[in-house]
Amino acid sequence: MVKYTDIKIVYDSPAFPPEPLKMNKTYTIIKKKNALLVKSANDETELDESTIKMLFSPQDEKVSWENVDFKDEIKLTDKVTGNKLV
Repeated sequence: MVKYTDIKIVYDSPAFPPEPLKMNKTYTIIKKKNALLVKSANDETELDESTIKMLFSPQDEKVSWENVDFKDEIKLTDKVTGNKLV
């Protein structure tokens, strides 16, 4: 499995991309406040997981959406000490 933050994606839908997305740009996926964002050097666009999978493809042809993990890790910490729990 590949983490969604570790891949580069490209727009490959036959439809013309909505603004501000561009056809010839490479994007990354980030998460901010429980929202997925498609990010380039100049802009960010909020999209849900299914829309990202429909409009984009991983840039690396060896990676498919079936191998991409969109789950976030749950970080457990001790309320008293603040130490990370295993």
